[in-house]
Amino acid sequence: MKQILFLLFLLTVSDVVLSQTGNYCQKIYSGDEVDQEAIYKSGVQSIISDTQKEILPIISDCIENGDEMITSMRAKLTIDSEGKIIDVVFIRLNASDQCKEKVKQKMMSLSGWFPAIKDKANVCSYYYWSINCILSE
Repeated sequence: MKQILFLLFLLTVSDVVLSQTGNYCQKIYSGDEVDQEAIYKSGVQSIISDTQKEILPIISDCIENGDEMITSMRAKLTIDSEGKIIDVVFIRLNASDQCKEKVKQKMMSLSGWFPAIKDKANVCSYYYWSINCILSE
């Protein structure tokens, strides 16, 4: 009985801690369900700039280290109500697991997100991030 109570206590404490840090989302909204989608820094131009500076070098390294030519990527980001990326799921990225993990970690480290807004409150939401690489010689 003491073990069950202790386990229940741990689960309750974990739930409280997660909800206080913003990493717990009771509901995650998609773009058409919110009044304003999540925004990165000053908008699309910031995403393009940071993609070039932060993500494309990782993709280039992956190709140099044996991955196939990566010409496009689509990822679904989960952004919490505090504007922090708490998960990245690749919908399309033909790369090794190691490369995907590097890109995921870099994406999750990028700060400057403003969370989605619904009914005048910050909410958790999905954000789709697409990259198309144009290769030149």
